[in-house]
Amino acid sequence: MSFLQPAPQTAGGLVPPSTPHEDAKAGFQFFFKPIGQDRLGLVRSTSMPSAKKAVMSLHPSRQPLQQLRMNGTCSRTASDAATKFVGGHHNVQRSYTLKGATNLPKQTHLLRKKMDRILLSFQETVVEHDKSQQMRLQQFQLENEKLRKANTELEVENLTYFKELEDCEEQIGELEQQRKGLMEKLAKLRQQYAEVETTLKEENTKLKGYNESLVRELKKYTDQVLQK
Repeated sequence: MSFLQPAPQTAGGLVPPSTPHEDAKAGFQFFFKPIGQDRLGLVRSTSMPSAKKAVMSLHPSRQPLQQLRMNGTCSRTASDAATKFVGGHHNVQRSYTLKGATNLPKQTHLLRKKMDRILLSFQETVVEHDKSQQMRLQQFQLENEKLRKANTELEVENLTYFKELEDCEEQIGELEQQRKGLMEKLAKLRQQYAEVETTLKEENTKLKGYNESLVRELKKYTDQVLQK
């Protein structure tokens, strides 16, 4: 049996509202409003002490609770509070009042079971998602470890290459010094060659002159011999 039913109506429409008591209004708002929500908006079920407090706080004198126990309906003040809470205005076509206070434990139990099923399903989904995330994390960690090992090997190779490069640079420096020394020696040899070439040219000129004088003397001697 549902604890909601249409409010009584007259020939002119709904029952004219009276000024609701703040405690009654707060009681209905506390009863219909969820106690709390989790991150995904799943409503947690209302506990029995909270539901009992909601019904007990309908009026300071607790007279509505006695009326609920007697005839299963709430007072005019509580009805107006429920009308304002559900419809937002007293001139709505349909309003609801609280009925069946003895069914509150059953309703709360059913609501709690429903919420427990929702939460259980949500927890199973979260567990499955967490498992998949854990597997992906393990795969990422393995890949990261492989990349770290490869990076370490590359760093060792880099250090070896850098050492070889430094050795090559040192050898290049030494060869450069040797090249400079050889260039200096070559310049000296070229200078000596030029001096020797000049000396040889001068000696060759002198020898040519001496040879020509010898040829002339030989010709004169030959002519003298032939004349005799």
